[in-house]
Amino acid sequence: MVFDLDQAIEDEEEFQKELLGILARSETRLKAYRLSRNFMRGESPSQEGEPPLTIPVAAELILRKHGSLHVREIAKYLEDYSISAVPTTITTSLARYAKKGKVFKRLGGNRFSLLKAK
Repeated sequence: MVFDLDQAIEDEEEFQKELLGILARSETRLKAYRLSRNFMRGESPSQEGEPPLTIPVAAELILRKHGSLHVREIAKYLEDYSISAVPTTITTSLARYAKKGKVFKRLGGNRFSLLKAK
């Protein structure tokens, strides 16, 4: 039996890529949770040196809570996070992630959901 080093390297690189993706998503969610907690406490994000929420991060929180939504509905909820954006901007931002198969899934008609409901 011969050990295939090329296959072993390929497998390990794929595993590493998967773990890095998980870590990145975890860091993004953790940051969003902390910012949301501060927002709900009435604190501004800058009080902890954190930048304001981005549209994708806030949209992930919104969709996690409300399920699939149309961009007009997402825009209304974004106002709760002090984010003002027109539906076109939201669609462009979320569609970029959906096209890559990350975080969001485009359901058609400018309606989005989370790629994996948690």
